[in-house]
Amino acid sequence: MKVSTICKSPLSYSSFRSNFSNKEIAKTYLSELKKIDSQKIFPKIKLHEVARDAIQSSEDINQKDMIMTLKKSFSKVETVEIGTIFGSKELKVGSLQWRLKDSEKSFKELCDQCLNKPTISMILAPGTHPSILDKAIELTEYAIKTKTKNEWAVLVSACEDYAQKNTNRTIKQLLDVSLNQIKVLKAFSWPKIKVYISKINQVEKTKELIEQIAKSHPDILFSLGDTSGKLTPMELNQILESPFLNSKNTSLHLHNGPHKWTNISVFLDQKFYQFDINLVACGGLNPLSGEHKKEGQNLSIIDLITYCHVHKVQLHPTTTNEDYLTECLDAWEAVTSKKFRLEHPQEISSKMIENKVTI
Repeated sequence: MKVSTICKSPLSYSSFRSNFSNKEIAKTYLSELKKIDSQKIFPKIKLHEVARDAIQSSEDINQKDMIMTLKKSFSKVETVEIGTIFGSKELKVGSLQWRLKDSEKSFKELCDQCLNKPTISMILAPGTHPSILDKAIELTEYAIKTKTKNEWAVLVSACEDYAQKNTNRTIKQLLDVSLNQIKVLKAFSWPKIKVYISKINQVEKTKELIEQIAKSHPDILFSLGDTSGKLTPMELNQILESPFLNSKNTSLHLHNGPHKWTNISVFLDQKFYQFDINLVACGGLNPLSGEHKKEGQNLSIIDLITYCHVHKVQLHPTTTNEDYLTECLDAWEAVTSKKFRLEHPQEISSKMIENKVTI
């Protein structure tokens, strides 16, 4: 493995924020990354935008503004998850339900307005209130009417504590709710259905859930979520050995953590190529505060651009890494009215190289 370095003085955060346009920031950041000479060929990476997670990450990120900004990048993603369907109830200002209150309206607007749109996705709250499925059925019929591809996602968890804390249900109870949601939605041939599995570092339980769901619903899609960023490469490798997972039905929903870069490599090494990402926010950054978090935030397109550029590869087939990164920085600024604080380019690429992150 050969590593090429750029003989320039390192750039500080302030250099990026104070003096440069986003185009200049992108160009300088990428040029300062150390590079790895890799002989392996990258697959064509497919991206699934989980805007819902970015909206959830801060009450100051507006759902309508987020979706409007994302429209400019629709051609680069396979799906856009715009929100959550909750049961009908009075909304408390500032609550998660309140921040995602425009989900159904936005879904219909995207069905009506967008040309060359990706698959429009929403997640169903893990509840038994009849209004959740009633709304999903209504929106499915609307998607069919407007010839819009749509996808529904349901939740399961491999961790008992996480399931209890976040859904007030056991793993089995949560699975039963989600399987019932799948059963109802599969009456329609139109939408795709995805299962989010949280806390996949519980390897054996994760593989058990995958097998149980896949045997009942062979055409189901899986999104593997590490949730807190603590998934190890060995754990991920063990999960990907499941005979029920393949490159077409599986995406990786990574979060910022100590093994992020290595997990990307493991996933690609095993011939998987679909990632859940955020164009705006996350990627290890605490939205709006400008401070990098050690764990918990979603994988961002900026992460994948960085990873690909270190390996001398272009993430998108028709857009340069520089233009793509500029687009991400512009989107962040449009939604938050702040400059994105990129990590130090030489430090971040050194982390990859020190951990022998190659594919």
